[in-house]
Amino acid sequence: MNHSDLHRSIVTVYVGPKQYPFYLHKGRLCQHSSFFEKAFHGSFEEATTGSMYLEEDGVEEFIVFEKWLYSQKLGDLKEPADASLLLVKLFCFADKVGISELQNAVLDAIRDRATGQHVSPTAPITTDETSRSYGTYLGGPPLVLDSMWGTSPEPEKSAVKYLPPATSIAIQYAYRTTLEGSSLRRLLADIFAFNVKVETLEQDILALPMEFIADVILICPAVPTP
Repeated sequence: MNHSDLHRSIVTVYVGPKQYPFYLHKGRLCQHSSFFEKAFHGSFEEATTGSMYLEEDGVEEFIVFEKWLYSQKLGDLKEPADASLLLVKLFCFADKVGISELQNAVLDAIRDRATGQHVSPTAPITTDETSRSYGTYLGGPPLVLDSMWGTSPEPEKSAVKYLPPATSIAIQYAYRTTLEGSSLRRLLADIFAFNVKVETLEQDILALPMEFIADVILICPAVPTP
């Protein structure tokens, strides 16, 4: 099978408990993902049947992945508070299937939403680590957060007083699904450490993973004081 045949060949990926079908070009899918490359070009059953079942993954994040696969853009997402869990799940999915470009795009989207720098849905995703990437953010100034973290976009009102439920659940999901040292964990902890007054979050802290709280405490001494 030549290169053009690979990009014309269609595979079916059934996602979620209800096995919602997605029809994707095998060549494009395997080009970006080592996980799909091994499945559809190896000795596994998927290579013979041209189909795969991902019952543990969510349809919602796979829809965003499909858009990204063909456009290299995340597309239009929900409002920030609702998008936080979706973005975290999308990062974990990208980690599972070995797509670092998508992971970088998600980290950028989380950072941009946290700082109120909402990117146009049609803007191309960049993975240039010297410009917009997560690595550049780490050494940057304190962030000014928006409704993803329950605060005003105005700098003088930027101290977070509560976490929206969706954001708290997103943090729990991130720490339950990723490993220690994950760039997603570090980004979430950094955003929290730079902007959250812990004394105002006693009830929220009880619902957050202890590993997350430990990461925040480790970061806090490095946070510049006003």
